[in-house]
Amino acid sequence: MKENQAPAGDRLWRAITRPQWLGQTIASLCWVASMLAYGLDSYGDWLQLLAASAWLLSSLASLAATLGNGSGSTEVTTTKSPTGH
Repeated sequence: MKENQAPAGDRLWRAITRPQWLGQTIASLCWVASMLAYGLDSYGDWLQLLAASAWLLSSLASLAATLGNGSGSTEVTTTKSPTGH
């Protein structure tokens, strides 16, 4: 069976156990947990929580994109803007 034809559960397991994805996700979860544990007392704390949450959502979106293309790869394709940036 080719990798892109593997059952969804197998693709999910391969994707979440890759060091790139797992490391990013654990780091963002720890950052969110530390912000909640120490409290949100200032605007800066809320900005840090927002940044950590965005990082976590980005990791989850990457996982969804990986599973959506059926490749099992965690590489996300990007395109340049029309201005070349």
